[in-house]
Amino acid sequence: MPVSIVAALKVLSDAMPKAGLRWNQNVLAMLVVEEETGGNGSLSLAIDRDLKQLYDSIVVCECTGLKFHPANRGAVWYRADLRAPEGVSALEMFAFINEEMEKEGGAIRAESRHPLFPQRPVQTCHGIIGPYGEHPSRICGEVSFTVRFERPPAEQTELLLRDFLEAGLAGYVGLYGDKTKVTDQATGKPMVARHYDFQRKGDAFRLDVHGAAGHMGAIRERDGAITKMAHLVRSLVASKPKLEASARGQVRFELAAQPQPGAQSRITHHPLHPRPRRWPGFRPHAQHRGGYAPAAPCRPTRGGELPAPNWTARARRGRCCRGLREAA
Repeated sequence: MPVSIVAALKVLSDAMPKAGLRWNQNVLAMLVVEEETGGNGSLSLAIDRDLKQLYDSIVVCECTGLKFHPANRGAVWYRADLRAPEGVSALEMFAFINEEMEKEGGAIRAESRHPLFPQRPVQTCHGIIGPYGEHPSRICGEVSFTVRFERPPAEQTELLLRDFLEAGLAGYVGLYGDKTKVTDQATGKPMVARHYDFQRKGDAFRLDVHGAAGHMGAIRERDGAITKMAHLVRSLVASKPKLEASARGQVRFELAAQPQPGAQSRITHHPLHPRPRRWPGFRPHAQHRGGYAPAAPCRPTRGGELPAPNWTARARRGRCCRGLREAA
């Protein structure tokens, strides 16, 4: 974008004298960073009182099909560093953090009353976890996790496991709808062919969870595989004592590879600075099993604090999940 603005000014400076035209006011080009992380660079310029003395109005050079856009959403990115004690997996912790982020996203949307945004375009997207997902602001369409037992589980244990998975899926469908029964307008086929695939691998079972990828702005119409997986895992955690009693041994829930991000949009009347206070660290939910808690609170990152898009990290005996929350 900065290159195109500079090029446009160069073309104008060459063409206007030939046409006998000249500016009647100074034109100031302000080139900022952070387009993909919420536009805080543009926001900082817009509220800078010293800079305001140099101009009367601002035109944001985005492609809008020659239509006026008087306002725009921004975004807050989050990153959660998780450290799990013995006997608890980082995936279990993430499942409850996901729940809290979804609840907070709903609360932010409910608070988002603004005349320029009557449709309340506020979404929460958990875009990447481990190797799954393409971008924090894109809905993740596929994710996999394993249920691992100490010894080969009997048929009765497998039946219990399937029942608990279906209970978790029912909770997800009750909140987000059953996209296996929704026709994808682009293909004419069900948006999601099936919610998950279940297969046994030795002493473990692998769950391949399916969703419908797309831009986070369509999260309510599409299907987020990461949030669906979180519902399944929470159901399994709640039923863990029954599974272990049936299997006569411990059971662990783990991502089929190592975790990472997600996303939150906002509209203009929600200030940025209260964000850290909205995510206190999820301690009450971290105490669900054995008193565990994240090593650090989930926290939004802004400006230079944001990791590079291809960033991955792994805490000692833990994992890292990141994301972008679109907040209003």
